[in-house]
Amino acid sequence: MSNLKIIYVFCFCLISSFCNAQSDSLTVGNQDILDVIHKIFDKNDTIKKDKQKKLAFSLLPVPVDVNSSTGLVVSFLTTFYLGEDHEKTKMSQVTFSPYFSFTKQYVFPVQSYVYTSENKWNFIGDYRYMIYPQDTYGLGEHDSKDKMSTLDYQQWRFYQFVTRKIVGNYRLGMGFLLDNYQNISEQSYIEEQTDYNQYMKGDYSDETSFGFAIQGLYDSRENIINPKQGLYIEADLRMNTSGVEVINGNPYI
Repeated sequence: MSNLKIIYVFCFCLISSFCNAQSDSLTVGNQDILDVIHKIFDKNDTIKKDKQKKLAFSLLPVPVDVNSSTGLVVSFLTTFYLGEDHEKTKMSQVTFSPYFSFTKQYVFPVQSYVYTSENKWNFIGDYRYMIYPQDTYGLGEHDSKDKMSTLDYQQWRFYQFVTRKIVGNYRLGMGFLLDNYQNISEQSYIEEQTDYNQYMKGDYSDETSFGFAIQGLYDSRENIINPKQGLYIEADLRMNTSGVEVINGNPYI
């Protein structure tokens, strides 16, 4: 338990030292830790000129409580513009929000929402690596109040969407979806076969799922971080692989 606390403190200090700049020109009035530190150590901030910056950093540590297990989320946000004219180009953002829990769950997600000059192209990404042991209580109607097993696995995710401006705030594009599950294992607490073991027919080998998507998008928000106006509508048509393979006339998952 103490080792995990040390890891949390180390990661927090490491990210804090890396995020050493905060642009007031891109904020909307809220303050985070970097704002407070900046005011403490920079006494002459009020007489400095307000310089417009293309790149801004923000750091926000958040304690969370998930499934009765205490953990820590540190959210790192970067905002920037890829066009000189900020009136015609929307703000882009990249977030990194690592999560650590005392139940040995580690999640490292990176999410991106990037606009090119004059919003011609839009790149939406969801990339993550997870070490995520979790308790199971059965599948479907065969659920139980008592813990059935602990399922442990590592997951890689790569989701990338690219959309093109059609007219106004309407966009159309495609996406690629990839999920990979590795080192799957299960610790059973019951004498009979667990639901997951039965569903997977005792196969705990690595699994990979990939597919493609067609995306229609309407986004009239001017600020995607703190939108005070606008409308966001997304429609996806996803075509994922089923993962079913036929061997000697018999289907296998």
